[in-house]
Amino acid sequence: MEHLHIGGDTRLRESVKRCVLVAFNTPDIIKYSQAMHGINSRIHVKALREQGVKIHDVYDAFMVVHPKLREFFTSVNEKSGVLMYLESAIMKNILLELHSRGINGLPLHDAVIHNRGDSELVSQIMREQYTSFTGGNEIVVKTAFR
Repeated sequence: MEHLHIGGDTRLRESVKRCVLVAFNTPDIIKYSQAMHGINSRIHVKALREQGVKIHDVYDAFMVVHPKLREFFTSVNEKSGVLMYLESAIMKNILLELHSRGINGLPLHDAVIHNRGDSELVSQIMREQYTSFTGGNEIVVKTAFR
């Protein structure tokens, strides 16, 4: 699987996210597979299978798209804390850059709440900061208003 196009399929997106989170929090590929076939993840395995995708496809595709994060996969004991720190550092830099440009932003998990008119610039800053930490890997920036 070279690239999995999720589009607007929320269920598929959640299933891919589950695969990645499990991979970050299991000690090896065998435990990853066992965890994904466990009671709490079976619905995600099924959603992926309906699209012709295996859980190992998601794992392998993530490794190709995000090679700098490879060391954090299946390293629950040593590296998970480092990864959380890096994620926090990225968000801190995003918020500092927004502030320097006169934009108020409020972090919410891996998102930024901001004024509707600032969406384009906020997306650009998020991409720039993410790229500076990851070395140019792809990022998905979505804008949603209620």
